[in-house]
Amino acid sequence: MVHLYPPTKTSGPFTQRPVVGRLLGACFLLISSFTATALSLKIEGGSKRQQQSVLATAPARRLADLNSPDGVEFWIRRLATEGSKALQPTGYYSATVSAHWKDQSAGTTIDEASELTIVIDPGEPVKVRSIDIRFRSSDVVPAVSFPLQIGAVLDHPRYESGKQAIAAWLLNHGYLASKLLTHEVRVNRGKGTAQIILEWEPGPRFRFGQVSFTDSPLDNRFLRRYITINEGDYFSESRLQTFSQGLRASGYFAAVEIVPGKFDLITETIPIEVQLTPRKQSAYQAGVIYATDAGPGVELGAERRWLNDQGYQARARLELASRRSLAAARVDIPSAADLHRSVSLSLNYVDESTDSSDRNTTQGAVSRLSRWGRWNRIDALTYLVEDFQIGNQDERVGFVIGSVELSRSESDGLAVPRSGWRASAVAQGSADALGSETDLGRIEVNGKTIVGLGQEHRLLLRGQLGALWASDFNLTPASLRFFAGGDRSVRGFDFEELSPLDEAGQSLGGEYLAVASAEFDGPLRGKFRWAAFVDAGNAFGAGDEDIAYSAGIGLRWLTPIGPLRLDIASALTDADSNFKIHFSAGPDL
Repeated sequence: MVHLYPPTKTSGPFTQRPVVGRLLGACFLLISSFTATALSLKIEGGSKRQQQSVLATAPARRLADLNSPDGVEFWIRRLATEGSKALQPTGYYSATVSAHWKDQSAGTTIDEASELTIVIDPGEPVKVRSIDIRFRSSDVVPAVSFPLQIGAVLDHPRYESGKQAIAAWLLNHGYLASKLLTHEVRVNRGKGTAQIILEWEPGPRFRFGQVSFTDSPLDNRFLRRYITINEGDYFSESRLQTFSQGLRASGYFAAVEIVPGKFDLITETIPIEVQLTPRKQSAYQAGVIYATDAGPGVELGAERRWLNDQGYQARARLELASRRSLAAARVDIPSAADLHRSVSLSLNYVDESTDSSDRNTTQGAVSRLSRWGRWNRIDALTYLVEDFQIGNQDERVGFVIGSVELSRSESDGLAVPRSGWRASAVAQGSADALGSETDLGRIEVNGKTIVGLGQEHRLLLRGQLGALWASDFNLTPASLRFFAGGDRSVRGFDFEELSPLDEAGQSLGGEYLAVASAEFDGPLRGKFRWAAFVDAGNAFGAGDEDIAYSAGIGLRWLTPIGPLRLDIASALTDADSNFKIHFSAGPDL
């Protein structure tokens, strides 16, 4: 025994300096803790799960912490009892657990060679003989597959998960007052069999009552567009989740909490209260931007998340880059009757300089967003005025353009999608009789798909097709002609570098477009991924334009706004071209 305080009658430095005695004693204990040797445990027999269950018992943990033989035999006896009980949840009720020294002469001291071996003999398992699941109401038939079947080894965690699954089904289908009357597992150790008996009193099946909203700056009549449940429908937890997700996705609220009220046993209804926390009404953003196609620049943005209690919204954006300047403003007017329908008023100005043209475009548009089956649909009427210089042309034109656009995307929802696709198609038309410079028709189709390969790798396929018809092609705005090349087209070529040429070798823009890309990527380290790709395509006219090819490698850095992409590409069909570096950002789909 170590005395931190010697008897008071003893003379010497400890009596004179008790603080020194404390320090010396503490140092001794600290050194002892570093030099003490704990008992080493080894376990044999049984499955990995059974071994983990035995090692998690208190006796096994105490044995692993011992640094002297005192108490070893006591904890071995406790382990035999508690270890066998720990195996019962796995279905083994006749299991035995024992322990012995690796070296039978050990046991007087514990040193680095001291090892205790725990041996598990699981014996024969208990198997399920019968499963009796009953409901006091005969019309209740939960669509739940019980995880244990007759003849299976009795597994208590799976039995509990089966109980919970049935209880969750009852709750999700409106049986809010259900009670579990009987839950028994009758084990016959002699025969090695078990009987499972579960009995519920479902009670009444409740229906949705009235829906009310609190703490919202929006009119209740407008909020009802988000309600996906009807008063009188059977209560459903999953339908409440869908209702909540729609409110969260609206962009108006920072938090949404749906609170079922106190159910009424007489009417068998339950009112629903929706507690809403609005987002800040105004939001502003500013940042530095860079993309190879547009060059370096700055971006400013402002958003008014609601203008009135009818949910009108307004957005404005200003982008100033070395090769492109943009100013845009939009007001969205949602429909009070249809969640998927709204009207937008927009005004945009773009001043852009590319390898093919210089142009500034002003357009005002009225558009209507709706649903067409499972597709988003935008019908728009646009007035466009454009000054452009392309080839030896210098024109100012005005067009009234009607358009229809369809778009849709689906993915597995992961930050790095393993599967998914997006597609869009837009058809535009204008006529001289309606005030346009010339008759014009245009269609463009875009698509992209992601296919998972193995556990971590992906194949990304992208395609773009376009066709343009104009009674006078020379009067067609440069922004409506087709070009290829750039970050999101055929990499290895400059932005809009590829198109038909005039006699002086200057770009004219094409009447047709075809672009395809195949990219293979995989993990690199942490949030970084590598990529290798091949691109092909061109914009075509009446001449003999050839398909341009390129290939390269890339680096991806995963961020909350999507991957930041750095690509190095070579134009395979241009022997005089140097490697091009492309930088872009945004989601994969």
